[in-house]
Amino acid sequence: MSYSVEFTAAGLESLEEISPTNQKRVLRKIRWLSENLDDITPQALKADLSGLFNPDFSQRFSEVA
Repeated sequence: MSYSVEFTAAGLESLEEISPTNQKRVLRKIRWLSENLDDITPQALKADLSGLFNPDFSQRFSEVA
């Protein structure tokens, strides 16, 4: 299964601020995640970052029909 990814204007602006090499790395990882999300087991963040990530993706991602 594959998922679609939409970028906000702020996300695109942030992406433009990094080097072209790092842009490619970030976009390659996002593409990989959109294609493999069902095959991984995400883990919640801990310590100071707890609460920033919820491994329940059902509210965040939409399946590509």
